[in-house]
Amino acid sequence: HIHIMATESSRNAAEYTGVKDAKKENQGFNADRTEWRTKLVEAIEKEGHEQSRIIYVATISEKGLPTVRTCIFRGFQRGGVVIATDKRTNKVKQLKDKEKPVAQVLWYFQGQKQQFRLTGMVETIDSETKSEDQQKIRSNFWEKMGSRSKKWNTGPTPSAPTAKTPSAKAQAEEEEIQREGGFAMEEEGFDNFALLILHPVSVDWSDVAFGEHKLYEKDSQDANWHALRLNP
Repeated sequence: HIHIMATESSRNAAEYTGVKDAKKENQGFNADRTEWRTKLVEAIEKEGHEQSRIIYVATISEKGLPTVRTCIFRGFQRGGVVIATDKRTNKVKQLKDKEKPVAQVLWYFQGQKQQFRLTGMVETIDSETKSEDQQKIRSNFWEKMGSRSKKWNTGPTPSAPTAKTPSAKAQAEEEEIQREGGFAMEEEGFDNFALLILHPVSVDWSDVAFGEHKLYEKDSQDANWHALRLNP
């Protein structure tokens, strides 16, 4: 083993923070200059935040099957990777129902031919979270979101069976309610709003262009990171 002592961008890239804030977040995330963190931050900044915002998140379903979906990278917080979501989604249920809420996040940077697979425990922050510090983080992210993103949290329950198509009259009435009840809808959206923060304990990194492959693992005893070179 090799012993190593060991956000988000413009409105187009995400609706959370500006470019300056993203750079500041990146620096905070990589404060200890751990090798894999340095590689990830450099890859994000080189690829561009617009191109780096798409990530793939895998969880384990209630039936014990792997479940993967596309998500938006929302930046770094508390040393982890942030995903904004709706607390009613399957991924939140899958994580909250587990004694060990483990997930994996995958980035693939097409322009650089680099792949990062981050595996770790997930911290869920939603309306039921008791910690004031965590709720402050949730509120801050919500305030920085655009109205279009907020609206996603006010619709029907994600992945639930679709209800019967409403009549034109009922649909018109619903649209009128939405126009007049913007504040109420935002309150409902915030109640459904949740953050998932993945705290990595293992990072699999590969650079296809240069034929490099490393596995970084966090020591559970001293919290230091160790790297092992792997065959490409």
